Amino acid sequence: MIHKDLNKKESGAEMRIEWLSRLEEIENLKEKWFELEASVSDRTVMSSYDYVIPWYRHYSGTKKDQYGEPLLGLAWQGNELVGVAPFTFWKGTLGKIPVHRVDFVGHNAEAGEFLVQDGREDTISSFIDSLIREVPFDVICLNNFDTNTKKYQSLVKIVASYGLRVELSEHRYAIVDLQDGHEAYCKRMSRNFRNNLKRHAKRMAVAGDVNIDRFHATCSEHKINEYLLRTCAIGDKSWKARTNVSPAMHHRLFAEEIAMRFAKRGMVDLSILTINGSDAAYILALVERGVYYDFTISFDDSFKDLFP
Repeated sequence: MIHKDLNKKESGAEMRIEWLSRLEEIENLKEKWFELEASVSDRTVMSSYDYVIPWYRHYSGTKKDQYGEPLLGLAWQGNELVGVAPFTFWKGTLGKIPVHRVDFVGHNAEAGEFLVQDGREDTISSFIDSLIREVPFDVICLNNFDTNTKKYQSLVKIVASYGLRVELSEHRYAIVDLQDGHEAYCKRMSRNFRNNLKRHAKRMAVAGDVNIDRFHATCSEHKINEYLLRTCAIGDKSWKARTNVSPAMHHRLFAEEIAMRFAKRGMVDLSILTINGSDAAYILALVERGVYYDFTISFDDSFKDLFP
């Protein structure tokens, strides 16, 4: 554990940055972390307690040689938690050059973010300032920054004060805007997209009885186990399983724990596509504040001609 007191007087109290590396200590933050989550409007599920804890457990636990060790930053204003920096510290590469890296939790999924109170972009610079002073790293790789935001400007300013360089690499996320409904979304897409959608729909119609069985927010919590067993069975029949490169157990265990945790919060949408009574495909998603996060997906390879 590393403590770093910063000489910043705000709201009558000094901001204190603390770094934790033991999962047991991190798990004890649940109550204050949940309070911070509820107060922040500009965030995703990727910085939530119920996402970060399972990631640390299944990637920074038994797979720490591959994914690194937990490095969680906490920003305190008195006894109030005002920011969380969910990092991992690991020996990785950059352009095939071995380096000590600091990445967001979820870096294997190109995700991650700071969780800081709205309007407190200065907290990010405090995290980076403390990190530079206290952690012997070579490279910090941070995803999901909009270069037009105050968060990014705060980051650039503190990095420049240390004479360090910032390199940008563009990454795009697939976003489907359904605010005006699915039909309006399809009309905005290309003619080729719409034709492919119709062609796949016709194939499905010819295949027989097609249904979608959903576990969602209104389902009873205990049924999630039943659905998860079905998704495992589908995964065992996927093309990856047939080519002996099926997902490693830590990926499966992570997805299962995520589903269990968020099901308790009414934030899981697990849909299983059935064709003539047989499970053909599934998609596991997390849903919060009107946003549907596509989390993991797989299909039975015997149905591949139907593009399930």
